[in-house]
Amino acid sequence: MATWFDVFATLQTGGPRELIEAVRKVEATDLSGLRWPRYKSGDDATVAYCQW
Repeated sequence: MATWFDVFATLQTGGPRELIEAVRKVEATDLSGLRWPRYKSGDDATVAYCQW
């Protein structure tokens, strides 16, 4: 879905909420988990981002 560079760029510009929303949008395009293998269509989400 994204590189680590993309993940950190999203966090810097939009914060954790934007990153989680992006993941949820991708999950919604693959509810059965065929393209992005996983056990559930969605799960709890937490992002901790610290910048010094």
